[in-house]
Amino acid sequence: MHSDMSVGDNAKQKPDIISYYNKYKTSVDTMDQTLRRYTSQRRCSIWPMAMFFNILDIAALTAYLIYYENYKMIKKKTAERRLFLRKLSEEFAKPMIEGRMTNPQVMHNYMTKNAIEKCNK
Repeated sequence: MHSDMSVGDNAKQKPDIISYYNKYKTSVDTMDQTLRRYTSQRRCSIWPMAMFFNILDIAALTAYLIYYENYKMIKKKTAERRLFLRKLSEEFAKPMIEGRMTNPQVMHNYMTKNAIEKCNK
């Protein structure tokens, strides 16, 4: 897209590629700032895990934005995003919890049984 070194018509005479970058970098900065508030990232030295956490955060933010666009009756605030992420995580965990409820070895442990029953309420 930017194969030449043409100079834009702005007063500082920057190359077009620099102007283009500066124009659109704010979107990435805004996304990073939004992701930083509620993140699944953990400190790890294994880069594939760090990449996985980043992809998970971006996917959750994208799901929230799609949800917001489809149901504009909610307010687009940080607290709403937190509640959305909590509901999303519960929906992902529900099949595993239900599967563990049918396993008698898991349900034999009193503390695990209480935790599973608490999740299903």
